[in-house]
Amino acid sequence: MYVLVVEGIGTGLILEGRLYRGSRIGTGGFGHMLMDLDGPPCICGGYGCWEALASERALRRRYAELTGQPALSEREPEAADIVKAALRGSRPAIDALTQTAKYLGLGILSLIHGLSPQTIVVGGNIAPAWNIVGPVIRETVHSRFHIPSLATVEIIPSSVPTPQPSRGGGGSVVEHPGAGSRRFRRPPPGCRGNQTLVRSARLQIVTEIARP
Repeated sequence: MYVLVVEGIGTGLILEGRLYRGSRIGTGGFGHMLMDLDGPPCICGGYGCWEALASERALRRRYAELTGQPALSEREPEAADIVKAALRGSRPAIDALTQTAKYLGLGILSLIHGLSPQTIVVGGNIAPAWNIVGPVIRETVHSRFHIPSLATVEIIPSSVPTPQPSRGGGGSVVEHPGAGSRRFRRPPPGCRGNQTLVRSARLQIVTEIARP
């Protein structure tokens, strides 16, 4: 299973060696699992969705809070910049990543309990900081297993380059570097954007398993 952490959270699933598509285009949209009834607002109009707590938007919001910067401002750093700062030893960046990784781990725990995958691959701009987020994700997951046999699930970082959809606005195009000329139209913010995340996650997992 592939978990893509970008502006939202998309997932791709391989079942019995084949990419699972389901009966509807939104299949794999686990980013809107409810995690906290009193949580922050999500672009879908709800509150406390997994991606509202564990996506790049959540990471940027936490970093802004920890550094005293206004959230959603023009000066707000990109997630990749926060990751680079964390790798350089910035305490606010490390703390923001750690807090985000805890919620990412909680969502992954639900995926494991519900789907029991053999492996979960985590992709996105946070993957280069796996030495920071990986242990937090694994600890969050392994400390809360209800079914001990599920503890064998492997959680690893992606080796595939992250697609870079733009923030905000409508109608930008997402191109996956491993997908040739295949292009996807990004809908305006809201639940329709989940379709693009799911497509991107599917492309990521197919590229991941195709690597030598």
